[in-house]
Amino acid sequence: MSPIPHRVTPQASMLLSSFYDHVYVPDRFDAAQKSTIKSYHVDVNLFNKWMASREQRVARVADLNDTNIKAAMAWLRAQGRAVATANRFYRTLKAIHGLAYQLELLDKPLRTKPFKESKREPEAWLPDEIEAIIRAAAKQSGTIGVDHTPANVWGPALLLFILSTGVRISAAMATPTSRLDLDRGEVLIRAETQKQRADQRFQLLPSAVGYLRKLDAHGRGLVRVFDDWPKDRGVESWLKLNAWLRKIICAAGLRKRRKDCPRTDLFHKLRKTFATQVASRSGLPTACAMLGHSSMDVTKRYI
Repeated sequence: MSPIPHRVTPQASMLLSSFYDHVYVPDRFDAAQKSTIKSYHVDVNLFNKWMASREQRVARVADLNDTNIKAAMAWLRAQGRAVATANRFYRTLKAIHGLAYQLELLDKPLRTKPFKESKREPEAWLPDEIEAIIRAAAKQSGTIGVDHTPANVWGPALLLFILSTGVRISAAMATPTSRLDLDRGEVLIRAETQKQRADQRFQLLPSAVGYLRKLDAHGRGLVRVFDDWPKDRGVESWLKLNAWLRKIICAAGLRKRRKDCPRTDLFHKLRKTFATQVASRSGLPTACAMLGHSSMDVTKRYI
């Protein structure tokens, strides 16, 4: 028996990139989710690149089917991309397909599955390693930003802020100075900067309060607490800030060279360190709530 062909509506002939920009993004995202919108756009472009290599044209909505998505995932792996990258690509296309299917532009649900990923033990810094990182940051020479803020104040302030809150680096760098209360020793992280879209209030470590007082973001009239950092603004990758942290980790003696310091050693590892400490003191449900995770199964991958 020959396979039943996909029903293709006239709307399904729409370019995939146009459907994503003009239908999917307005329906599923708000303007604050810039990093997610950009990430999905990267995957749409990858699908266009695969389609161009195969059919010499860009992808249309009608191209979102099991055969094409499975082949594009295999193509990514053949290009040397990681399994996790191929699975992220799959989840993006599945989500876009889901809306097209809901709108009846396509008539078949996807049956393709993601690749199986190796389960890795999560890595966090040990207490003595954290102490070494903070000491190394406190020994940095030079200044940061147009106000020439001492690097040995700004660096420990940022690191201890993240270790106090467990927030992602994008949320830390976007924290308004008006939400920082050093007299109470607390900070309010706004919903707009968090994936879980919820406000959260955190108690800061005493050492974080001490360095933040030295930073004096209030007294200097900074809009955001860490506005001294002059680079990476307007982008999501924080390449220069990651390079700065690699330098600190090497200075702490935890890695010999910056190229020996993988992405897994960077700011997200501080978040995992926070998660591990909270889970140890207060239990997994508390850690899940403080990290803003959708389930404790997600949190377990941080502990």
